[in-house]
Amino acid sequence: DEQWMIRVALEGWTAETPQGSDILFLSGYFEGQVLNITVSRPAAGQISADEQMEQWKKSLGPKTKAPVVMEFGPGQNLLYILSQDKTELFGLLDFNDARYPVNIYGYPNIDFQETKRVFSTIEPIDAAQVKASSPAPGAPGADELPPAPSAIGTIAAIPKENLPRLPAPDPRIKMILDKYFPLASTTAALVVLGYIFFLWLNDKKLLQNGRAFASKPEVGQLELFTGGWYLTLFPTVIVFAPGGVRLAAVRRRPPMAQALGLIFLARWVAVYFGLEKALAVLSVALIIAAIVFAVAIGWSFKGTPCWIYDEQGLLVFKIRRQLGLFAYRFIVTAPTKNEVLGYLKMSSLSNFIRKQWWILNKKGETVGQMTEDSLIKSIARRFIGHLWGLFRANFTISSQGQTIGQIKSARSPFNRQTLSASCPAELDPRLVFACAISINVFNRDRWYPFWSA
Repeated sequence: DEQWMIRVALEGWTAETPQGSDILFLSGYFEGQVLNITVSRPAAGQISADEQMEQWKKSLGPKTKAPVVMEFGPGQNLLYILSQDKTELFGLLDFNDARYPVNIYGYPNIDFQETKRVFSTIEPIDAAQVKASSPAPGAPGADELPPAPSAIGTIAAIPKENLPRLPAPDPRIKMILDKYFPLASTTAALVVLGYIFFLWLNDKKLLQNGRAFASKPEVGQLELFTGGWYLTLFPTVIVFAPGGVRLAAVRRRPPMAQALGLIFLARWVAVYFGLEKALAVLSVALIIAAIVFAVAIGWSFKGTPCWIYDEQGLLVFKIRRQLGLFAYRFIVTAPTKNEVLGYLKMSSLSNFIRKQWWILNKKGETVGQMTEDSLIKSIARRFIGHLWGLFRANFTISSQGQTIGQIKSARSPFNRQTLSASCPAELDPRLVFACAISINVFNRDRWYPFWSA
């Protein structure tokens, strides 16, 4: 009855929504122990207690002990059978001349003291009191329905306790989270702070090394120093050249996949802690992020752009990737009037063995090639990534069958590359520069196993 439900709620029990033939489902958390109690309706054509116990004994295993009786009061007892690990119980509850099937689950085991206490509080129904409180058939008010609620009322007028609530989390999961959440959250915070420090250190070292490289006097051949700049919204590669030249290659690809993952995780946390306003805001943000993500994917089919800027923020030239079935084609254009400077090509099939890029002029003729110099390192990255820089790729630059330069990668977790090449007359240095940038932006070495790396 209502008074009994209020009493058990005050003692720490939660009344969950019964499922199927269940008439009562209680869950509680007591001093590190989880306890779930389910009481079901007596089945029509009920079999005998001995037969029922024998069926439950078979379901719990051959080592299950004989049935035991737990008494609560006059005419009230629980005949039950217990699993070997004492985490699950099946039984029959005698109450008001009826037998109700009972299932109890406990973690790490069943708390029998709490079980007996909650069943002992159930009082038999007084039939005379029920009859006295019920109106006689035909009496005024016996057949009347309660008045309909006013149509003028609003949600604001409904008491807060009567409004639908968020579903309560599984008490077993709650127990695990309550136990390990402080440690997990502290570890996650330290990992995030450590990662941010790593990115800040990378950017600081990149500027120091890049400025030292750019302070060198200009020479007759093409020389570049490049590296990834991470504390930015868009993936960026910084390029330095002797004579104080500094450029920035920016790939216009917002981190939407990461944003979706963070919003989904935050939404789950809001559900767990019952933060209804935060849940509503995060649900809307998740829908908006999903739409933007879909638009970004559609845009990528049109061609993912990479724009190169100088220190004054002026556009130097553009690289646009076009998707293909087994190959990628990159168009290199000047900033004005979209003048085509040349093309780059990368094959997924050849990349499976080792990285290989082709440089083509305006007419589509191959005028240069960049090929990874180590097959062993290329295969190793399939399984273990670049292993903190140990297996980063180096490239040989060739033109017309002659080696004209190389790209050397730093053996460190920081992404650093140095290019030096003597370009012949038929090879535009801007295309060599664009190819080096594309390797760093579109086909970089990864710290995790990656099939096309």
